[in-house]
Amino acid sequence: MSWFEIYYSDGSVFSSEKDTGSPHPYGVQVVVQPDEDHDVYFETGQNGGGDFYYHYRDRWWGTGWEGIFQYLLEDLKVLRPSIGLHHEVLFEDEWVLVDAVGLINYMVEEHGILLGRMLSNAEYQEIFQKARRNKTGFRRTERRPE
Repeated sequence: MSWFEIYYSDGSVFSSEKDTGSPHPYGVQVVVQPDEDHDVYFETGQNGGGDFYYHYRDRWWGTGWEGIFQYLLEDLKVLRPSIGLHHEVLFEDEWVLVDAVGLINYMVEEHGILLGRMLSNAEYQEIFQKARRNKTGFRRTERRPE
């Protein structure tokens, strides 16, 4: 797995190179990770993602409800939509009916999906600028921002 850093709404940072264990699942604002096209990529709620973050094919992806449903339905094959506000999820080889809160808990606890949090633009910009200045993963050709 490549290095990554996760910046949270409370100002804390999880670094795959410095911290042990799993990232905290709530309040994600920015995920910094390597990218073939741009050297480094900032996955944020401001560029299309932000409600949910999931790790797939050696990188983090930010998405809304539609994308997370696609991931659970098509990639993991652990979700069956039902009529109404309930859905079935695959839990220990059995399909279990859950409501919206149960679905979110299932995504976090069973599949390591992280959740974003709404902030004002000023609060978000402060966290994003911190991520730009502090990221630890640099390639040989990349200079640290001033």
